[in-house]
Amino acid sequence: MSKFISVTTYGKWWKGEITFTYNLKKGLLVLLAIIALGVIGFALYCLGTGLLMALKWLWGGIVWLSGYWKWLLGILLGLGLLALLVWGLRKIKWPKFEPKNLNWRLIWVIGAIILALLVLFGIKNCSSSEKKEIAPAVVVTPAITPEHFNELFDWVVISRAYLDGVQDGNTPADRALVGLKFVDGKPVNNISFEGKTYEEAIRIIAEDWRGLISETLGGIELSERQLVAVTLFAMRNGKYGFIQSDFLKELQQGRIEGAEKTMALHKADGTKRQLGDEAKQYLWVLMQIYNGNIDFHDLIDYPILSYKTLYVEQMYNKKGLPRFSEQLHLKMQQGSNKTPRQALEL
Repeated sequence: MSKFISVTTYGKWWKGEITFTYNLKKGLLVLLAIIALGVIGFALYCLGTGLLMALKWLWGGIVWLSGYWKWLLGILLGLGLLALLVWGLRKIKWPKFEPKNLNWRLIWVIGAIILALLVLFGIKNCSSSEKKEIAPAVVVTPAITPEHFNELFDWVVISRAYLDGVQDGNTPADRALVGLKFVDGKPVNNISFEGKTYEEAIRIIAEDWRGLISETLGGIELSERQLVAVTLFAMRNGKYGFIQSDFLKELQQGRIEGAEKTMALHKADGTKRQLGDEAKQYLWVLMQIYNGNIDFHDLIDYPILSYKTLYVEQMYNKKGLPRFSEQLHLKMQQGSNKTPRQALEL
């Protein structure tokens, strides 16, 4: 049998001949074999991928069912009791009776009565369920008054000083405005507060933010801590990000309790921003002020930026929902930075 490749030399390694011998029939068979192996390999790959997807769906179904284990346990127990009852009834020796002795007219009357009762019960049950679906009324209160908002805005500035820090300035008014980025759409740095007192300076900014808050939430009943947290959230988001936020929409729908869990940073077009650790820490503090775990009055004596020493993993659970502990709260009260009271000379 001739070789596919044969090498002939003439006594010297740089001289010789290389001969290729082929058989067209065998070549086609080899090619078909390669194609067949490729098809089999592709089929096995698809089969393996399908099995992996099926296992993934099966596991997802098991995880989903595990959330309803109480219902499943109840159904299994019910089926077990039903099977036990049927088994017991089959073991009883019932007396034989003749169908001729039955009073079929009486049976039909009883059946009609039972059917009528079931229809009445179903109508009553449906009507009661429709009533439960009516959405609760939103509590409406008078719009936020300028005086009340101005009083709370002092604490907004102090809380903002804790959250964002305070840089040295020529006057207390300069230092109080750090972190309050815009007034009437203009950067704070481009606005002159020269000659104004601390109170006059923050009133200017309070005017700007009160208009936004009262326009969007003037008819919603909020506590002082909630109003402070909402204002701080609006400042961090910016005017248009706040208007597009899920948090504001929750409040406008009257879902006040638990609304803080929807706090997130939004762009002007409503899309959510990717949050880094600092943003997650920042929003966590706002959430705790909103739900009352942290009293915003206490922030005046907390070391500035101390919340950044907390680990994000301790602030949120695996589902991304905020959690609170006294250990985290105590750590916020420790640090080497000045407090807002010291930095703002209050």
